Amino acid sequence: MNLRIVEDTDDLLLLELAGSLDLEGVREIETAFLAHVTFAKRPVILDFSQVTFLASFGMRMLFEAIKALGRQGKRLAILKPQPMVAQVLELGGGSSAAVFSFDGADARSKLH
Repeated sequence: MNLRIVEDTDDLLLLELAGSLDLEGVREIETAFLAHVTFAKRPVILDFSQVTFLASFGMRMLFEAIKALGRQGKRLAILKPQPMVAQVLELGGGSSAAVFSFDGADARSKLH
């Protein structure tokens, strides 16, 4: 699993995740991911276009991030999830907790 900072401004943090968010993938990025999100103090967009698998461990990590941002009055958007990953997010309740979008400009407008 890879985590990359794409954009880091005063208004937005855009992170790109690539790989499988299974137990091993979450272990590889969780500490860095949660540190970025927890201290962001601004809305966060997660580019999920390269996430190929999402397990319950990945869902737990996402909900921790959503809760941390919520305590700051900020939101998280998930951008371009692949169909199977989008289905897991939907079934797991992620669509009610985060903004979903397939367009970057749309995601940004929904967060501000």
